[in-house]
Amino acid sequence: MIRIGIILVSALLLSGCLSPVRDRVDQEICHQAELPIDPERPTPDRARTSVPDAPGSPNYDSDLRLTAAQEKDIKPKVNIEGRLKVKKDIPGSDAKDIKLPPPPETDEERKKLKEAIDRQFLQLGPIAAEVKPAAGPEGRPLTLSDLQKLALTNSPLIRAAAADVEATKGAAQQTRLYPNPTIGFINSSNSPSSDPLSGGYISGVIKGAGKIKLAFDAANIDVKNAELALRKAESDLRTAVRDGYFALLSAQENLRVQRAMVRLTDEVYKVMVELLQGSQVATYETMQVRVTAMQTRRDRAESGNG
Repeated sequence: MIRIGIILVSALLLSGCLSPVRDRVDQEICHQAELPIDPERPTPDRARTSVPDAPGSPNYDSDLRLTAAQEKDIKPKVNIEGRLKVKKDIPGSDAKDIKLPPPPETDEERKKLKEAIDRQFLQLGPIAAEVKPAAGPEGRPLTLSDLQKLALTNSPLIRAAAADVEATKGAAQQTRLYPNPTIGFINSSNSPSSDPLSGGYISGVIKGAGKIKLAFDAANIDVKNAELALRKAESDLRTAVRDGYFALLSAQENLRVQRAMVRLTDEVYKVMVELLQGSQVATYETMQVRVTAMQTRRDRAESGNG
C-alpha cells in the first residue's frame, strides 16, 4: 500500500511539472502585446489602402469625423433656454428681467435711459464713518507695556499670589525662633485628706541641635513654591494681555482692509452704472457688482465697525 501511495503522489507531481504553464504565459503575453494602446494616426498612403475597422479593433481611428447628416441627426432637440430658466418652486423665480430702453440717439432718449437706470440701480448710500479709538489716561494710545502694567497692578489673582508669598515668608521666619516657654501658677489638691499643691511652673519645647535649621529649610521650600506660583500668575497674565493686544491689532488691520474693499466695490459699481448708460455692459453685470458691493458692506458691519 505504501508503494502504491508513493507512485500516485509521484504521478501527480510529474503531471504538474509537465503542464505547459510557460507556454500559456507566453501566449498571453504575446496576445496582450498585439493589442494597441496608442494607435497611430493613419498616413495618406495607409488611408487609401486601409479601411477603418469597428471600434475596439487595432486599426480603428478614434479621430474620425462624422458627416454633416450624422451630426444633424445626433444634435439634441431640447430647448437650451428652457432648461436654464429658474423653476417656479424656487423663491424669486417670478422676478422679471431688467429691461432698459434701447441705446439713445437723442437727448430725450438719454434722459429716459438715465431715469430707468436710476430706478433699477439705486445708489449704495454713504459709507459709515470710522470709529476712532479714545486716547489713554496720559493723552496718548496705550502701548503693550502700559496694558500689562495696568493688568498686573489691578489683578486680584496677582494680589492673592503675592499675599501667599508673604505668608510663607512669615512662616519660614517663625521656624528660626525658639518656642516661647509657658509660665504659670498651679494650685490644686489631689484629695480632701491630702495637702493642696501650689506653686509656679515653666514648660516648653526644647529643640535639639539642627532641628531649627531643618525646619527653616523645609519652610523655605514653601516660600520658593509660592514665589514660583506668583511668577506663573504674572506670566499667564502678561501672555493673556499680549494675545488680546495683537488680536486687536489684527482686527484693526482687518477693518482697514474691509474699508478699502468697500470703497473699491462702491467705485466699481459707479463705473458700471456709467458704462451701462453708454450701453457698454449688460444689466446683469452691473447688478452682480451691486450685490458684491452690498456683501462687502455687510462684512464690514459684521466686523463691528459698520
